[in-house]
Amino acid sequence: MTTAIVDNPVSYIESTGIPYKIHGTEIILQYCPYCEGPDKNGYDHFYLNTEKKTFYCHKCGCKGNLYRFKLDRGDISPVTKAKKIEYKRPKENKELTFDTGKFYRWYHKERGIKPEILAKFKVGFKQPDSQIIIVYQYYNENNVLINRKYRTLDKKKIWTEMAAEKNFYGLQFIDFTKPHLFIVSGEDDQHTLIQLGFNNVLSVPYGDLNYSPAMHKIINRFSEIYLFFDNDPSGQAGARKFAGKAGLAKCQNVILPFKNARECILQGLGYDDFIKELSEAQYFKHEEIIKASDYKTDYMKFINNSKNFIGRPIRIPNFNRIVGGIRLSELTVLIGHTGRGKSTIACNFLRWAEEVGFSCMIMSFENKLSSVITKLIEIYSEERIRIFDAIEERYKLLQSDAWIEQQYDRLNRREIYFLNKSKHAKDGYYSLQRLENIIDYATKFYNVNVFVIDHLHYFLKISDARNPVMKIDEAMRQIKQWTEKYNIHILLLVHPSMIKDNKGNLVKLGLNSGKGASSISQETDNFWVISRKDDAGKYYSKLEVLKNRDIGKTGTISFRVLDNLNTYLAE
Repeated sequence: MTTAIVDNPVSYIESTGIPYKIHGTEIILQYCPYCEGPDKNGYDHFYLNTEKKTFYCHKCGCKGNLYRFKLDRGDISPVTKAKKIEYKRPKENKELTFDTGKFYRWYHKERGIKPEILAKFKVGFKQPDSQIIIVYQYYNENNVLINRKYRTLDKKKIWTEMAAEKNFYGLQFIDFTKPHLFIVSGEDDQHTLIQLGFNNVLSVPYGDLNYSPAMHKIINRFSEIYLFFDNDPSGQAGARKFAGKAGLAKCQNVILPFKNARECILQGLGYDDFIKELSEAQYFKHEEIIKASDYKTDYMKFINNSKNFIGRPIRIPNFNRIVGGIRLSELTVLIGHTGRGKSTIACNFLRWAEEVGFSCMIMSFENKLSSVITKLIEIYSEERIRIFDAIEERYKLLQSDAWIEQQYDRLNRREIYFLNKSKHAKDGYYSLQRLENIIDYATKFYNVNVFVIDHLHYFLKISDARNPVMKIDEAMRQIKQWTEKYNIHILLLVHPSMIKDNKGNLVKLGLNSGKGASSISQETDNFWVISRKDDAGKYYSKLEVLKNRDIGKTGTISFRVLDNLNTYLAE
């Protein structure tokens, strides 16, 4: 995307392909991308101001700035990894064969899909070592090949092209002027609906739980989504999760009488049967609005399973004993004086969380990304990258470039993401709405469930607030709400108040030491204090757990700090 498209609202809207007209400083779209498809009455309710770079829909009430509009469409990402991922186009595959004879006849007999449908989608196969491998070709809306999916007949092996884009199957046949879209969870289910006479059908690419920014851009161009996922528990769970990302308000669930669409035609169902099931499609219930009866089964499972009272255990035994592991839907506040290791233990916390299967993101507003990555490389490798030479008054590398690149690439393969501050204002301050937009994006597209925010007082810009206490109160309430709304764990770093006793010594930190508001301790589920000491050349750190809402345990966790001053190990 060019700079002009990024910075100029008119150029950007033109790049989206949405019909528009201009009246003074207002760009008026033919339809609202949030609430519906093309407006039969013409251009009358969705406005984008070119000077303020804000939008408002007079029909559904959706509003925001141009940044949010781009974010919701999937045109920009506030999240980055250690290396930017670039997609590759599939190369020509000379082993690939297209056959309207024996292979297509077998496919029709065994799977119920007619040869003309297989030919339409350019389904091919290859046969190395006498083993037939089915090949499904993925095209974008411009009929450009973007990926291939390979599958053995027994479905024991499934793979795709290396570093190729993940998007829906069947995009080359979609009519984007229609308001509706049918989505299934497999290529043959898509073939089935097309064979029956349905149009505008797509298949998720690699399983029910897959969802990408490219897919989200397609979803946003339709106002009605009908999901034909498998009717078994895992398929319905996948449908529910997909709808949560695509938008509950426009997704309806079609529950077929047999497992999937292909099985239905093999059992003799036809077009009219599918239309009947489609007429009975229902919207998903909003998970945040329930009655006690909706929760009874889950509650009985919860209360009878002792494992539900602890989180996921990490590599630090004493942490698991006192804290109870890492739990989702919780907010943890970490406090400590300057230089005591708040940012360092936060990065160790990311390591521990990532090691036990969480997908993590660090949103550092104070430190440079290069400093954060250096810290993480030293934490994981348990080595030191550089050291300060006091004589020459400069840093010297202790490792080779090859070693550093190797560690960097290893870090990139881990499920750790970073805030891409370079895409925001130079001062680094974020509004709460902007911060939530990023968390929403990270949970939706990268399945991030553990966040580190470093730190509260920096991104809020408390110094400019007329009432700093009220600003912090509101921020803490919202941040706590995010943990439950997105089912995530947030570790929030907070600066303490510098309170001294009558002798000029710093007062020991406690629950009320948070700078600016008592709500810091009230809203949080867990409250930790970090300190560090140098004992005869040996480094140690101490984490005091002062509040633990879920299981009530408090106590002290001691760590041995390696010579790199970054890696924390159980003492």
